[in-house]
Amino acid sequence: MLVKLLTGLALCVVLSVQGEPKLMGSDQPVKASVGQDVILQCCLRPPLDARTRTVEWTLNKTLVHVYRNRRDDPNLQHDNFKGRTSLFHNEMRKGNISLQLFSVNKSDAGNYTCFIPKLGSKVNKGYAVLIVASASVPEDKDILKEASSHNVAIGSGVIVGGVVIIFGIIIIVIVRRKKMSKYK
Repeated sequence: MLVKLLTGLALCVVLSVQGEPKLMGSDQPVKASVGQDVILQCCLRPPLDARTRTVEWTLNKTLVHVYRNRRDDPNLQHDNFKGRTSLFHNEMRKGNISLQLFSVNKSDAGNYTCFIPKLGSKVNKGYAVLIVASASVPEDKDILKEASSHNVAIGSGVIVGGVVIIFGIIIIVIVRRKKMSKYK
């Protein structure tokens, strides 16, 4: 579980690009077996303290987890998720609003949305897909097909962010080499 959290944090750092804040979900579906715990990744980039914001996680239109007024609000979440979700409160100050879902069951499979209503950005939603292993393979394929539009958009953002970072590094190396050659 710690490895998944650290991987999610690393992904959030890689996706960090200056500008207006954006919510970034996961570009890969999370696969789990019934009974496992999972982390659905979502983060703000550039990093922004989310502790003072309202954060909503939904599965379709079902409220999975609500955080507001600096605390979780279990009164608003659907009964199927009560006592089975949490956010990483100590990581929220770094923009990490990933959701931990305990003891998944087949009905947890689907497309999740993390949402910050008053983010002040065009990208105030992030997406994550959960696939729960079972004998029902066609249902899993439907979830992947439906999620593909979200994954393409997120995957494109990852590629663009990676290219920007690589070009930045190349420019820094070239500038430093030119400065060093002046002193020789």
